[in-house]
Amino acid sequence: MRRLIVLISLFAVFFTLVSLSASRVLAKEVEKDQSFTVCTARAAFRTTVLRGYTRARWRRFLTCEESGRCLEVRAEMGDLIAATALFAKLDTTFIDLELEANQAASARLENQMAYWQREVERYRKLSGSKAVSETRVQELELKYDQARLGLAELKVKAAVFKERRRRCIIKAPAGWHLLERKIEPGEWLTIGRIVGQVGDYRTLLVPFSLTMAQYEWLKRESAGDSLFLILPSKNKQATKVPVRLLHISPAFDQKTRKITVELEISEGLPEMRGGIALELAIALPEAGGVVEVPVTSVIERYGAFWLVRENGEEVKVVKLGQAGSDYLRVTGEKIKSGDRFRCR
Repeated sequence: MRRLIVLISLFAVFFTLVSLSASRVLAKEVEKDQSFTVCTARAAFRTTVLRGYTRARWRRFLTCEESGRCLEVRAEMGDLIAATALFAKLDTTFIDLELEANQAASARLENQMAYWQREVERYRKLSGSKAVSETRVQELELKYDQARLGLAELKVKAAVFKERRRRCIIKAPAGWHLLERKIEPGEWLTIGRIVGQVGDYRTLLVPFSLTMAQYEWLKRESAGDSLFLILPSKNKQATKVPVRLLHISPAFDQKTRKITVELEISEGLPEMRGGIALELAIALPEAGGVVEVPVTSVIERYGAFWLVRENGEEVKVVKLGQAGSDYLRVTGEKIKSGDRFRCR
């Protein structure tokens, strides 16, 4: 036991002497080497790549607003809605018949109104000469008013019939794509039935869930109009797709502790469709005081790594790895981004 304690003590003394010797050798070497340049440590960044998938900017269900038999459907799944915006038509035979009956009734009342108006004017002249009583004139005026009100009611009903006939034509926004078709010609449709679904792929959205640090980075990048997503490719170089920050959810997911954002794409893709995988590369400063320094500023002695300040002070660092061909990632208690060191 005593022999083990003695050996440990001798090893500690030897290690201390070696460290002091290395420090002295380094100091002497630094003093001798007066031909150096000054370099600055820069913050080390770690890039996180998030993947998102495109989707339509808008999606909408098409519903039937009138009951009737479907006569025709103008689009198949994947088709672009034409400029006429027509998707399907319903049979309007009974509505057309009701509208014709309404028009006939309106014509009849207009004829009656013309007759009662002439009678009112004639009897009003006679009442002035005391040939007829005032009561008779009032009765004729009442009949005229009733015919006028009946005609106004028929005009309202005619407007209802025309609106119902208009709604027998199911329309979709022009320029959108048909995502789903749920009707066929000959089917009987009821009010409220979903007959299809359309989407607007002229602009696309890509949703992401971000931490607070990633969210702050995204806001800074979007403010400078330098925000883009990467379209990976196996056979050729990846493509940069310009995007803009469109929606930011004010909510905070309690489980993931992230914020949901949506990026908008209006150009830059070979095909505007859903399901395209795009990558968002977020570069944030690495935690733990990690910096990047030129390879020529790091001195290795006896398995330890050192940096030398402008004034000749040696700083011991831990080498973490390569940062490109000319820089190293290091960390130490006494160094930070912006510190200046000697380079060979």
